[in-house]
Amino acid sequence: ATRTRSLAIAAIGAVAVFGAVAIEGARGNMQAGLDRVAAGMNRTAQVWVSASGAANTLATTPFPEGVRSRIAALPGVRTVASYRGGFLNVAGRRVWVIAPPAGSPAPLPESQIVQGNPVSAQARLRGGGFAVISTSLASALDRRIGQSLTLPSPHPLRLRLAALSTNIGWPGGAIVMSAADFAKGFGGDVTALNVDFKRSVTVSAGAAVVARALGRRSGLTVQTAAQREAAWRASSRQGLSRLAVIALLVLLAAVLATAGAMAAMLWQRRPQLAYLKRQGYRRSVLWRSLVYESALLLTAGCLIGAVFGLYGQVLLSHALAAVTGFPVIMSLGPLIALWSVALVSFAAAAIVAAPGYLAARVTPSVNPG
Repeated sequence: ATRTRSLAIAAIGAVAVFGAVAIEGARGNMQAGLDRVAAGMNRTAQVWVSASGAANTLATTPFPEGVRSRIAALPGVRTVASYRGGFLNVAGRRVWVIAPPAGSPAPLPESQIVQGNPVSAQARLRGGGFAVISTSLASALDRRIGQSLTLPSPHPLRLRLAALSTNIGWPGGAIVMSAADFAKGFGGDVTALNVDFKRSVTVSAGAAVVARALGRRSGLTVQTAAQREAAWRASSRQGLSRLAVIALLVLLAAVLATAGAMAAMLWQRRPQLAYLKRQGYRRSVLWRSLVYESALLLTAGCLIGAVFGLYGQVLLSHALAAVTGFPVIMSLGPLIALWSVALVSFAAAAIVAAPGYLAARVTPSVNPG
């Protein structure tokens, strides 16, 4: 008599878990990709010096070149390299332009190159005349690897595409070029300094020396690679927090919906329960059977939803990578699936325990309904 309602309740739990697992899993994959970007882009130097302010997380605000010579003269400093970056309006979007130091062994982390040979792309970037741009930007400009691209910089710059990359965490896309090409197109303004120290100097001690030399009124901030990486991660997590909230709201809505539907179903079964009590079943036995039945029904439905949710996670992760160009690490999240199943099943069963107890208190009857 309750088969249709039971299937409907199981389907509610399955759909809810499916959505939560797919959304939260894809968010975790994107967050892992952004974390890898943060590590690859910031571990190229022991200490970073850039303009202060949370708005300058990407190091795009220029400052006087003379700061470099002051830092280079400090004891324990081995090298000081100039990093340049900025923004440029290209194809109706705000693009992040990156020009790592000329001596950088890896101008762009190989993990961010999605089309093209990573080794040759790095060599071409260091040699100049080439650029690596995001796949989304290349699609908007209808450009492919090996073709030329003229950038609308203050001094128009013509470069060839060495490879295609992710958007490196910037929604509008990114362009990576050599420091010499950046100077030709945008000028020689420095937006950050990469400082490395001698082996006898620890990173924390070296950062403290640089900070004291610059002073508090310099308008510059000194960060170790770990500190800068943490700032990048915090910024990306803040941007993806809404996806986590959406996944949680889906689960909470599922708990309330299934609990309400099951409570109504149990209440309608009071005539059958009254007949069973007439046959000698105790109230406690009937109540426990209702709770066990509810838990089994929900767990079965949620497990089915979790299995398909893992598949949905993979599809959604690929869609995010293809449509948005964000760096995404493709992986499965079984722990997320198990947590979602446990939350929906146990929470809904706990809520149903109260109406189930009231239904089990029905007066015995000889009529099974």
